[in-house]
Amino acid sequence: ELGGSQHDLALAYRPTSHDATGGATDVGALTDLYAARVREMLPREIEAGVSLVGPHRDDFTFMVDGVNLHDYGSRGQQRLAVLALKLAEAQFMRKQTEEQPILLLDDILSELDPVRRGFVLAQAGRAGQTLITTTDLNDFGSDLLSRARIVRVERGTLTPQEHDSTVHEGPPNGTAYAPPTTVRRVAEQPFESSANTG
Repeated sequence: ELGGSQHDLALAYRPTSHDATGGATDVGALTDLYAARVREMLPREIEAGVSLVGPHRDDFTFMVDGVNLHDYGSRGQQRLAVLALKLAEAQFMRKQTEEQPILLLDDILSELDPVRRGFVLAQAGRAGQTLITTTDLNDFGSDLLSRARIVRVERGTLTPQEHDSTVHEGPPNGTAYAPPTTVRRVAEQPFESSANTG
């Protein structure tokens, strides 16, 4: 859904304690495999001064239609896969706790084309309270900006901003468009916080 078309996204867990392709799923067998791997790696861990085995070293592999995204996916596809996982985590937490989690999304739109930005924002907007960082408000549609609380961060100072409907005149849902030239001039002007004046 995030990419605007249907694809089969699979997530493979890659533990450092054993070969996941071995097929061990019994808790007792996995515990034994983990303990054996820790014993095996202990001399190297002592030498390195860090833990080399454990969940903090485990990884995931994203597969889309059977293709490994790490090896063959674009940066945008990789970003969409991670975002899909985050949204699924939020949905799981809602079902388990019956509470709405706060979703923090850092610069999620930077490597996406305008159409995919629209799909991502539509999904993120349904996820409850969501904090999204960006360097360019022109990536967001007027409808979303009119419902959002915008805070500018500059040199460690937070300044609330009002949404100006003239700042973004493009069509909604991330459709490609050329922003008005006045937006460029406004965006490039130096920002002066009211907290620093006086």
